Amino acid sequence: MTAAQALCETSDSLKVCALGPAMGTWNHRLSGIPSAPINCGSKISFSSSLTGLKEVIQSFGSVYSVEISLESSSFTLSGSIPDIAFVGDTVDFSVSPASIKTADNNTIGSITDLRNLLQVNVVPPPTTSVASTRIPWTSERFGPASFKLEHVGNYTVCVERVSDVNTGVSMTQDKKVLCTIEALGPPPPPQNLTARSTEPGVISVSWDRPSAIPPKAQVGYNVLAAVGAFKVELRQHKETQAIIRDIPTTQGDNAPIKVSVSSVSLCAARSSSGTVCDTVTGATSDVYVSPIPPNKLDSTCAGSVVTIGLAGLSCTVPGTCIVLAERGFMSGSHHWEFTVTKVGSNSHCGVSLKPPQSLENWLGSMQTGFDVVGYADGTTAPCYHAGSGYEKVPVFTTGDKVGFTLHCDKGTLDYFQNGTLVGTCLFGGKLKEFCGVRPLYPAFGSNSAPAEYTNIYFAS
Repeated sequence: MTAAQALCETSDSLKVCALGPAMGTWNHRLSGIPSAPINCGSKISFSSSLTGLKEVIQSFGSVYSVEISLESSSFTLSGSIPDIAFVGDTVDFSVSPASIKTADNNTIGSITDLRNLLQVNVVPPPTTSVASTRIPWTSERFGPASFKLEHVGNYTVCVERVSDVNTGVSMTQDKKVLCTIEALGPPPPPQNLTARSTEPGVISVSWDRPSAIPPKAQVGYNVLAAVGAFKVELRQHKETQAIIRDIPTTQGDNAPIKVSVSSVSLCAARSSSGTVCDTVTGATSDVYVSPIPPNKLDSTCAGSVVTIGLAGLSCTVPGTCIVLAERGFMSGSHHWEFTVTKVGSNSHCGVSLKPPQSLENWLGSMQTGFDVVGYADGTTAPCYHAGSGYEKVPVFTTGDKVGFTLHCDKGTLDYFQNGTLVGTCLFGGKLKEFCGVRPLYPAFGSNSAPAEYTNIYFAS
């Protein structure tokens, strides 16, 4: 190879050794280098301005070669290289040598030649008997390569000049450490794990980062909620709190929910073969949570003649009275819906405070009640509160599927018929006066004539 193939990116700190005949000098026409002749075998420093270098190399390339001493500025290290990782993590990286360029930006050489054989060594902790991982030079860079951290301690990644690329015998006088990686044991479990049910099917979980893990370590968490054979999992979660949703709830089933959180390394890399390496998972913290059962009608808050179905999700209201749900709402948005199996001549459904002024009155007539009206016939009617009418909305009738969404933060009640939003009731701003102050409960009732509501569904 010619000397042109032996040059690397210029740097004031880089040392170049010109080798040639045992005696003699060679002249050069290089800016940035003293113009005096250079003795063969002497080391010179040069800057990034190398006008005329290409012509010099072409003139002397058949006689001279150039060796490069290893400097950090000669290489670019890239990849997923953490300062701190865990035993079992896989580190992925590549090392690229820079190229030397002339003033007109033409690349004329790289760092290796037959006289200057290089390799990258991954050196394990000295307390182990494991040999270094030798990564030979290939084409224009070392790697990409992956290696697994198998022992606790400090690993080093270094570039070495070797006497033989096949044996990898190091010329230890010419070595450059590119980085060090501290390998820790398995990540310890999270601390101070707490969990609570916030509504049916929803759990709020929080914990603290393990104090034994250094701040620079990249750690996340696997969060698992299990009830019976059903599991909900969040993987590689980066925060120290989480909301777990869609946990199944069954009427009357109060089995505790097991919540487990484990620390997990976020240093997993994609190996040189393209596959994602396994994630290192540490010990687990566990806690048990009592679930909130699904909502249903409240048999202790129903008019004397109201009949409630066995599941608490249907009712018959023979006369002037109301029945409330077991659980009310003070914040957020909450939806429920039902089928009007039979509408009385004057039926009323909506929300109420608990306890209401009376269980033996129609809902919208009281200071505690807000309702929309159902008739056997008719088109529209006002929403009622404390006996006063407000926004006019379509009435519901037999066979309709009615839905409500209570927006506690806005103080509004959306009203749906057969899946279509047909009105938003504000009740002259009166509803908002109660939202966030006292819970509001889904309410069902009638005035004089019998009404029947079935297929009541309270969304979580």
